[in-house]
Amino acid sequence: MTADCLGRPPLVDAETLALIAKLRSRAHKLAIHQTPPRPLLLGRHLIALGQAPGPHFTEILAAAFEAQLDGAFSDEETALIWLRKFLQRYPPPNP
Repeated sequence: MTADCLGRPPLVDAETLALIAKLRSRAHKLAIHQTPPRPLLLGRHLIALGQAPGPHFTEILAAAFEAQLDGAFSDEETALIWLRKFLQRYPPPNP
């Protein structure tokens, strides 16, 4: 990305270089250079909170993984706190 940025006009774009540095820092923090991040929340967590399995699991777990990647939580304990709050704000449909 840096080479691409520096090879096109404008040759030095401080804003883009800052965004690349931010991305590099986040990637290092997530250790994705070793293995891709794995979701902390799974369907079993939803079931443990009394949710009936269904298609809504996909949307909830996708939102949870996105939040995890955004730094909203980094361990199972805080992930479950996030999940409970999420389910209060966006209750799944009743079967």
